[in-house]
Amino acid sequence: MTSWNISSLSLQIGTCTTCGKKSYGTRRAAKRAGRALHPDACMRAYQCGTFWHLTSSPRKQEGNR
Repeated sequence: MTSWNISSLSLQIGTCTTCGKKSYGTRRAAKRAGRALHPDACMRAYQCGTFWHLTSSPRKQEGNR
C-alpha cells in the first residue's frame, strides 16, 4: 500500500503540458514536495517553461570540488 503525504500533494498544481511530469508553481513548492515525498533522497528542482519539476540528483562525493 502506498502512503501519501497530503501536504506534498497539495503543492502539485497539475501535469505539465510540455513533458507530462508533475508540475509545481514555484521552485520552493517543488523543493518542499521533494523533501516530503523523498526524505532520504537528494532531489533537485528545475524549471520547464513556466512550471517547476523534480529530478533526482546524485549526492556530492567527499573530496570532489
